[in-house]
Formats: sequence, structure tokens, C-alpha cells
Amino acid sequence: MLGSVALAGPLPVTAIVRKTPVDFSGEVYPVLKANCIACHNKTTTKGGLNVETPELMKKGGESGTAIEPGKGADSLLLQSAAHQGDSDMPPKGNKVGAVNLTPEELGLIKLWIDQGANPGKKRVQQIAWQPLPPGLHPIYATAMSPGGEFATCSRANQVFVYDLASRQLAAQFVGHRDMTLALAFSPDGMRLASGSFGEVKIWRREPVAMPMSAAVKAIMDAVAKLQQASRSVGLTTLDVVFHTSAINLATTQMTAFKERVKKANDAIGDTQKKLEEKEKAMKAATDAKLAAQKALDEVKAVVEKAPKDKPDPVLAKKQTDAQTKLDAAIKAEGGAADMLRPAERAVADAKAEVPKVIQLQAKAEKTLTDAKAAQAVAQAAQKKANDEVAAATKLVAESVKAGGAVLLSPDQRWLAEAQPDGSSTIWAMGSGLPVANFVPKAGAKPALSWKPDNQLTWPADSGALVTQHMAPKWILERTMGTGDAASVITDRVNALGFSPDGKTVAVGSGAPSRGGDITIWDTVTGKLMQAIRDRHSDAVLSLEISPDGKLIASGGADKQLRISEMASGKLLKTFDGHTHHVMGVSWRADGRVVASSGADNAVKVWDWVTGERRKNLDGWDKEVTSVHYLGTSNRLLTTCGDKQVRLIGEDASAPAALAGTTDFMQSASASRSGQWVAAGGEDSVLRVWEAKGGAIMASFAAP
Repeated sequence: MLGSVALAGPLPVTAIVRKTPVDFSGEVYPVLKANCIACHNKTTTKGGLNVETPELMKKGGESGTAIEPGKGADSLLLQSAAHQGDSDMPPKGNKVGAVNLTPEELGLIKLWIDQGANPGKKRVQQIAWQPLPPGLHPIYATAMSPGGEFATCSRANQVFVYDLASRQLAAQFVGHRDMTLALAFSPDGMRLASGSFGEVKIWRREPVAMPMSAAVKAIMDAVAKLQQASRSVGLTTLDVVFHTSAINLATTQMTAFKERVKKANDAIGDTQKKLEEKEKAMKAATDAKLAAQKALDEVKAVVEKAPKDKPDPVLAKKQTDAQTKLDAAIKAEGGAADMLRPAERAVADAKAEVPKVIQLQAKAEKTLTDAKAAQAVAQAAQKKANDEVAAATKLVAESVKAGGAVLLSPDQRWLAEAQPDGSSTIWAMGSGLPVANFVPKAGAKPALSWKPDNQLTWPADSGALVTQHMAPKWILERTMGTGDAASVITDRVNALGFSPDGKTVAVGSGAPSRGGDITIWDTVTGKLMQAIRDRHSDAVLSLEISPDGKLIASGGADKQLRISEMASGKLLKTFDGHTHHVMGVSWRADGRVVASSGADNAVKVWDWVTGERRKNLDGWDKEVTSVHYLGTSNRLLTTCGDKQVRLIGEDASAPAALAGTTDFMQSASASRSGQWVAAGGEDSVLRVWEAKGGAIMASFAAP
């Protein structure tokens, strides 16, 4: 019941009479949200005040507590809203469009405070899900299996898996109710994670069972050894380069310290010479003062003996002159002392510099010695890895030769094995699983071969081959998060990343302008292992776990790149430098360097070891939506809103654009070796390239 009584003040406050309690969530919060919370919230706390909960209002801000339970009229919140205090809220001409509260709204807030400002029951927002519009097909997320056998992308709420051997769609399934914004393969390629609003789903591959011949197994083992050896070469090369740089730096420091020692010794000689001159001047001034004092004393003695009743003008003048000389001598001695003290300090400083620089020189010598030793170890490891590559290459050739009817594709991703019935089975090298079976027409036994672009070919007179897909099914293994407003995963999932051992998956999410969270889950059990709340002050847009599995790099809409410890969730370092959203992050294979890309049209390369920015790369015309290090190289793969997919060195060397893109590019991914890359964007086409030469291998349009 609304009464007619109003409190005195610039704005009327209606007295509301009712016995039922005022519900904060259903009645008070909507009023505050409409006109107060825009300026007094978690991330924008003007005056230090947050009015999102009763507890925060009791805590208050710079002007003290905002509400006093049971005393509505005395509460700062009501006084400000009713324009009864020193500051009127909302202020005139505010930028968020807030307006004065109505008398009824003010009366409702007063009654709520008078009743004790009870928080009431927290209400969970119910989301009214609507079907996504038909024809909505932009690609916001891509992923490539570690071995490069499959490329996946999301379109709307569906996930598409493409077999790159047959270059056809292998699987398509509805992943979520909302847009799917993140995808990631596990390191073994047997699981695929997809993320959407408030949830992450883990899909497990269920491959077709088929016996493997000894020839196929031998070739697969040989290729696996070659791939591992090739990766070792890349990693050891990074090590050699790193230690070579350390040697160069230590050598430069050594040269600089030697020069400083020489200058310090020269300075000692120069300052000692000047000190000796000042000491001579000081001695002369002191001797002069003593002589003047002696002369004065002698005159005074004569004056003392002279008759007191008959002053002698000559003696008086002598005494005055002697005193004047003494005063001058004392002044001269003081001046000499003033000149002597800086000279003494200069000598002391010069002498003190030498041991300091010698200590730094010794440290640099040790650093140089250690760097040379580490370089020698790295070079030995590099040589060993190169020897292993040579041996593995030979083993592959021997295994293929011994295999007879088994054909290895030029890029060593697939094997084609001829069967007794004339068909050929295609095996994926990365997973060791069959992916397709090519069956000729009756009576024909075509001789299959691989084209240079890794496509199968056969004689034209053998007729068309029927492709029997043996692509695995993707079974939903588990769901993490509840997919609603109450989910432990806040708002939309924007980024996903598996740990190197595949045992955990990291999830980046957050409500825009409210906060950015990182949650870490057990891949097999689906158990929440770590919840790093508000790691960013805005939504987390990108993340990646370091190669050793100990760190996680995350980029947010708050313009920051942050490094956290996986085990504890502790924030270790914040890199400032981007002027807009950090949309992509990637660790280099050695874990020493991390790259980030942003909506400020730039890519930045950071030295994790020193904490310094190594390089700022530019040349993009719009948002750089993703960045990835390729394999064990220092080459970067980027996508951008300027319709380009680019490759570029972390030192800005050899920039190159991949052909075929036509629209705003949102996402890219690469195989573990970095040999193959995939990217997608607003034109809904998933394209796959061979990274080294830039040749496009496949193009998959939306169905």
C-alpha cells in the first residue's frame, strides 16, 4: 500500500506500508541495476562503492558505509539517491544514461533498509534459450589433430571434423545450445574439447577396429622415431640459439667490464694526482695559518709588555695587521679543506669502483663459462638428434621398401596398404588408426600411388573407387559445467587448452566487463581441480599451457597478458603493453618465450625468463585474432580481421600471407610439427595449408 507521506528533501520518497518483506533480488536489485550499478560495480567502483550486494553496500566506499540496516533515512544510499546529502546520485549529465529514482523506488529502498537490508534468497538467472538463426555459419574456433590427420571447426553450435586423407567430412555433431567458441585436441588426438556458454564437453574418438599388418606397424614405428628425432632437432636448435645469444651477451658484458676496470684504474690515477695537489695546497695553507698565528702571538707578547698608559700606535697597527693575516690564512685553510674533501671522496669512489666492477666481471666470466658449457651440451644434443634423424630416415626408407604393397604419402602422414581383394586401406600415421578403405569396381585391381600434394591417384581405366569411410565416431564422454547461469564456468568459454600430458584441460571464460576466470579440470574424471577467479578484470579470451605443463599464459579483454602457476593458481607475472583485448597467446616450444596478439593490430613477443618484451610486430590492419608458434620453430601463425592468414618470424623476418582467404579471419590452428595449418573465419570456409610452401591442401565450405 502506498501512503502519501514523504520525507523532506529535494526528491520525494513515498512511504510504502506493507507487512511482507522486500525481496532484494526481485525488487531492489533491478532498481539498482537500472540506474546505479553501471558506475558502482565490481570493475567500476566509483567512490570505492559497489552496490551489487547488501554485504558490499554495508562495507561501503570512500564516504563510509552505504546502508545502515534498520535506519533507511540515515543511510547514505538513500540520502544520495533522494538528493538529500552532499552528493546527488545519479549525477546530472552522467555517461551511462542513469536517471533519478522515482518516489516509489526510493520508498521501496527505504523500506528494505528499514526491514534490515536482508539479502534474501539468491536467484539464479534462467536463460530462455532460442534456436540459433538458420544459415549462421561463421567459424569462431578451429583445431587440428597433433598428427595433422583431422581438421575441425565450429559453425554456430555444431562441430565439423574433416578427414584430411580423403579430404571429406568425417563427422558432424551438435555440440551445444549456444555458439561453440573454443576447440582443442588432446595431445594424443583421441579427445576433442568444445566450449560454449557455461560448459565444456569432452568427445572421445572411437576408431574402427582393424588388424594392423607387420609391414604397416614397422613403417609406423620408423616414422614415429623420425618425427620424435625431428622434434628433438628443433628443440636442440632452439637451445643452441639461446645459449649462443647468452654467450654473445656475456662476451659483450665482459668487454664492457674490462673497459670499466681500465677507466676505474685511470680514474684512480687522475684523482690521486689531483688529491696530492690539494693536499699540498692544504699543507701550505695550514703552514701559512700557523705562521700567521705565531706572528700574531709575538706581537701580542710585545703589546702585553708595553706601558698600559702610553699606547704605541705602531704596535697596535702591527697587531691589527697580524690579526688580518691570520684571518686570511684561516679562510685560505678552510678553502683548501673544501677543495681537499671532494678530492678525497673522488679517490675513495674510484678505488671502490674497481672491486665492484671486478666482481661483476667475475660474474660475467662465470656466466660466459656456463653459457659455453651449456652451448656445448646443446650442440652435442643437436648432433645426436641429427644423427637420430639420419638413422630414422634410413629406417623409414628400409621399412617402406620391405613393406612391399604399402605406400607412404610424401608428407608421411598416411599409409596406403593394398589388400588381397584389390581394395586399399588408408592408415593415419599420427594415430595409428585406419581412416578409409578404397574399393575398386568388380574385377579391377588398380595400382594406387600418391601425388606430390598427398592425394591418392590410380589409373583412369580402373574405374571410380568407392570410398568407405572408416572415420571414428566421436562419443560424448563427459560435460564439465552446467551450461547455465549457475555454472562454475562463468559465461562463455572463449579458450581451451590441454596440458602436455593430456591429463588436464584449462578453460578461459568470464562475463564481459565483470571478470575473467580460469578453471582447470581433470580430463578423465571431469573433476574441477583449480578455479582461478578474477585472474583478469574482464573476460579471458585466450590461454595456453606451457610446454612443461607448469605455467598457463592467459590473455584478456582487460588488455593484459598474465602468467599463472598451474599447481597453485598463483599469479607470477603480468605483461602490460597491449592497448586493446589480448585475443591470442602461444608458448614457444622451449617455454622461454611467449607471443600474444591483440585487437590493437599487433603481435608482441615476450621473454618469459627476463620478463621483458623482445619484439613488437606490426603490419596488421585490424584485430589479430589468434597467434600460434609453429612446431619447434620461431615462426608464428596469425589470423586477422583484415582477411589475412600470415606466417612471420618472431623477429619480424620473412612475413608471408597464405592464399585463398576472403573475409574476416577468426581462428587458426596447427599440427604438432607445424607442417600443416588450418584457419577459418566469417566466410565459413575451413582452409588447410602446407605451412612451408604455403600451398592450400583442402578447402571445406559450410554444408
